[in-house]
Amino acid sequence: MKISKDQIATLLGVVARTSEEEISCQRCEDELAQIVESELGGMETPEALEAIEKHLKSCPECAEELEFVRRALEYESAQKPNNSD
Repeated sequence: MKISKDQIATLLGVVARTSEEEISCQRCEDELAQIVESELGGMETPEALEAIEKHLKSCPECAEELEFVRRALEYESAQKPNNSD
């Protein structure tokens, strides 16, 4: 199996972005709803979730999952009756 120069460059980029504080995809997925709920509530992401944000920048699969969760929670929020009346 041959690896192209572009594939090597991509792999080296991923390795360069990793750190000792790297988290697993499973932990990231477990926390996605909390991140989105914080965002929708206008709150800043808690410090404990900064490692997850870092993971999302280097993991396209988890970033895609985040977008799915975000859209689902936004849809759910839009379906709730407005309590301000």
